[in-house]
Amino acid sequence: MRGWLLVLVALGCGAEKPPLVSAPVKKKPVVAQSTCTIKTVAAKEPNPGAIVAEATGVYWLDRGNSSNDGQLRVIRPATKEVAILAQGLERPRDLVTDDKNVYFSAKSGVYSVDKSGGEPKLLVKVDTEVRSLTLSELSVYWAQAGKDAKEGDTLAKISKLGGAVKVLVKGEPTVFAVMINEDKLYWSARGNEEKQFKNG
Repeated sequence: MRGWLLVLVALGCGAEKPPLVSAPVKKKPVVAQSTCTIKTVAAKEPNPGAIVAEATGVYWLDRGNSSNDGQLRVIRPATKEVAILAQGLERPRDLVTDDKNVYFSAKSGVYSVDKSGGEPKLLVKVDTEVRSLTLSELSVYWAQAGKDAKEGDTLAKISKLGGAVKVLVKGEPTVFAVMINEDKLYWSARGNEEKQFKNG
């Protein structure tokens, strides 16, 4: 079984923020023509995916080696140890954070969990893949795959506390990523230029 490393390129090499990369455990990450310091954050990770780094820790989704053994993991600066925030996830895909919670998607829906741990809360159940997540102050936004190409993808949102889903856009070709900036939601879709939707 092949393991993976999570590595951190430290500050002080001309970038304002350190880029995070993953690499097979048998290969050393290489930073060409640089004096950057590279530090391994976690080793022998089965199948790491989406990652977020902030002051409280480095959070990432591990997709696992089978259909339902994915995990949400964190390593905190104080302990330097990997902790599991959620497990038994089927095909986890994306994650975002705010001051209090981590929000993540898996095959069954969009979830939130407190950064300190606890039981994940299902915000919305879905029957197709959630490809990308983003946050505003009060809401979670996501792009959800359609059941087929004719139906197209959907962009929707829900309160961070849960409740009713508001569909914003339907029938988009394959949506790869979403991002919110002030009152506008941006997304990229197959065959289209980047679009924007003014959030009511």
